Amino acid sequence: MRFALPMRDLGLAAELPGDGTMKIVQGGLSVAGGKLSVVNAAVPLDGRQQNFTVGAAGIDLGTLIAQAKVPGLAATGRLSGSL
Repeated sequence: MRFALPMRDLGLAAELPGDGTMKIVQGGLSVAGGKLSVVNAAVPLDGRQQNFTVGAAGIDLGTLIAQAKVPGLAATGRLSGSL
């Protein structure tokens, strides 16, 4: 299954510290009626696995699930917290 979510208001402040990573100082975008954000995350540029936290605020689950286009699948509510 493939689907896409319309995104807007993308903002990113990043640094390249010279250690093979990109440091995301602050980033965010609007999606599904809410906002996703990342703060102080190091992303390896060589494909190494790295964990970081994504903040979610007010993501509309109905909008999110509708993009999957699965017959009979529906959701209500909003998602906020850390992923």
